[in-house]
Amino acid sequence: MELSWLLVFAGAFVGGFVSGLSGFGTGLVGMPFWLLALHPVVAAQLAALSAVISQAQTLGTVRHALSWHHLGPMTVAGLIGVPIGVWLLPHVPVSAFKTGIGVTLIVFCTFQLLVSSAWRLKQRYRPIELIMGLAGGFMGGLFGVPGPPVIMWGTVQSWSREEKRALYQVFILAILFMMLVASAISGLIGWPFLKGALIVAPTTIFGAYCGEWVYRRVDDQRFDRIILTILMLSGIGLVLSR
Repeated sequence: MELSWLLVFAGAFVGGFVSGLSGFGTGLVGMPFWLLALHPVVAAQLAALSAVISQAQTLGTVRHALSWHHLGPMTVAGLIGVPIGVWLLPHVPVSAFKTGIGVTLIVFCTFQLLVSSAWRLKQRYRPIELIMGLAGGFMGGLFGVPGPPVIMWGTVQSWSREEKRALYQVFILAILFMMLVASAISGLIGWPFLKGALIVAPTTIFGAYCGEWVYRRVDDQRFDRIILTILMLSGIGLVLSR
């Protein structure tokens, strides 16, 4: 197997593993691998496919926490942002794409590592919530990674863990499914994506299963910090490699 397809395999497995462990992170983890081997358009599409598969696979675990009050407004705002990102996707230079993903990883991981677990908002701020949803949709259409704005917003809420995970999974699933649909309508789906999908689909499923297995057996807080540190180093590497 060529090195490029080994990188596709590695990105799908690691992305699925982290998603099975935490409920998010498929594209964030897989993208650094895929950008080393594929054109950004194909990498973003595979990130979307991998995330859709992993989120759909584990969505049943949070179905009891699904609530339109939490999910609806942000998801609708995100869907509005998707076509804007998809429209820009073919026009973004590789160096700018890498920098965008790298900076996203660095900011996201720094926020997650530094935010105090005792600091939480006591009320909802709907306008900010909608802005974060719109930003997530735009990033999903452009990079295939819609999670960071919504996850950072959820981190500072006083919601239950189940409510947060339900928001993350439904939002990411809806946005990236729409990203794939918009890409197909725009004629951006080609043979390289279809070949990559043959590797990404089964590998993501296996990785997500492994992640869920580990989640039930380790200290997830400590492991999350290790994952975030790895993500940050990946982001720094992408920024430096441009």
